[in-house]
Amino acid sequence: MINTFLLKSNRNNYYAYDFSKKEMINISFFMYYYLQKMYQNIDEETIIREYSNTHSVEYKSDLEYLKCLLSNNYLTYEIEEFPIKFKHISEKDIENYLIFPNQITFEVTDACNLNCYYCSYGNLYGNYDKRESKYIKLETGIEFINYIVKNVENSVNKLKTKQVYISFYGGEPLLNFTFIKGIVLHCKQLKTYNLDFVFTMTTNGLLLNKHIDFLVENNFKILISLDGDKMSNSYRKLHNGNNSFDLLINNVNDIKKNYPSFFDKNINFNSVLHNKNNIEDIYEFFWDNFNKIPSIGELNSRGIKPDKKQEFEKLYKNADINFNNSNNQKYLEDKVFIGLPHVQFASLFLFKYTNYIGSVKLFKNMKIFPTGTCLPFSKKIHITVNGKILPCEKIDHQNPLGYITNGKVDIDKKVIVDFYNSQYNNIIKQCKSCYNIYSCTKCLYYMDYNNGNYICSSYSNKRQFEYLLTDMINQMEKNPEIYNKIFSEIIVE
Repeated sequence: MINTFLLKSNRNNYYAYDFSKKEMINISFFMYYYLQKMYQNIDEETIIREYSNTHSVEYKSDLEYLKCLLSNNYLTYEIEEFPIKFKHISEKDIENYLIFPNQITFEVTDACNLNCYYCSYGNLYGNYDKRESKYIKLETGIEFINYIVKNVENSVNKLKTKQVYISFYGGEPLLNFTFIKGIVLHCKQLKTYNLDFVFTMTTNGLLLNKHIDFLVENNFKILISLDGDKMSNSYRKLHNGNNSFDLLINNVNDIKKNYPSFFDKNINFNSVLHNKNNIEDIYEFFWDNFNKIPSIGELNSRGIKPDKKQEFEKLYKNADINFNNSNNQKYLEDKVFIGLPHVQFASLFLFKYTNYIGSVKLFKNMKIFPTGTCLPFSKKIHITVNGKILPCEKIDHQNPLGYITNGKVDIDKKVIVDFYNSQYNNIIKQCKSCYNIYSCTKCLYYMDYNNGNYICSSYSNKRQFEYLLTDMINQMEKNPEIYNKIFSEIIVE
């Protein structure tokens, strides 16, 4: 494996990146020249002679510095393998995450009062359970919460207090308000001091006016789906074909007027980027109307029906490309900053590939799990309207981790472990040679699968990684204020 990458920026500055040590070192032209020749197995005497014949710049202090780096095992050209080992999941891991989950998400109903063109459960997609306008049973939700509470009470860490988010998802969750109200009341009546419940909801907002008093009373954190102004929101249609924008905006403005403090602290927005809106207009709309910065996501590219791919591609818009095409990048950086794609990428790079902002130093035989797939139940537990137990709401429904049936939670830890480890074994060979190893966020559930093997679209070979490094140093030199701001203002968790 190539360990050291020699880089030249657009401004004719030179760098050496040591992959195993996660160090980007600014070097002189002489050091760049010397290392290039050394990596070609040319001896020092020849390198110095050839350099002196063509360059008059003094090199002795640079050579001394370079030898110091090399003697301390920096800038080694090749390594046998990455300084990381891979590990597999165990039943104990599953057990631990089931004791204190971070978030439990309920698919309250698969019914919806909208007919959004790009919906992940709509005509473009084919990787979900059939939508049958079902409502999840209150008994199903209560049974699972009781299951978690029992795990906590039986745990050796039962004196620990943990904040757990109870989230309501759809379809449109407020269509099944009876379930939401019942779960909230049940959680409040539980005789446990170990779980601090926080209630959240993702909603299209059309029914907020009917239930806002209850939501305010129970301090709900609410994420409203809205794609921007009326034109930007035109894919979010009612079943009669009309745009839902006016109805939603009336509800939002009523909350802003009648519950100003709740609106400021508890209401946020989520927008989907597509071919009828753009990042700049979305941010400007929410900032001007609500003094809010929305989260912006791309269309879900997983599970597209083969005969719908061309249709999907017409709708899809890449966030990075869209930002780069903006006429007001400086305005967006001042207003939004961390929400912008290139800032998120730069922050991730600095955190994962350098030792500058809290990155974990590598040590011999360090072990990690392959890919960026969340461990089962480590971040979320998602319960579908059909009682399937999934690791989150973003994946397809074809590989549940358990079921809730007839008032009983059925989670077989061994089956889960065997399934995940078999998937790890399938992909691990790619991971071992991938330069994206430090910062992989690619989920196994989002990878293509062909002839029994995963195909990882995030795989990075030597050439691709060298291109990424060069792009990063060019951005740093062009926009140093962005990186200074990242260092001074952003804490990467």
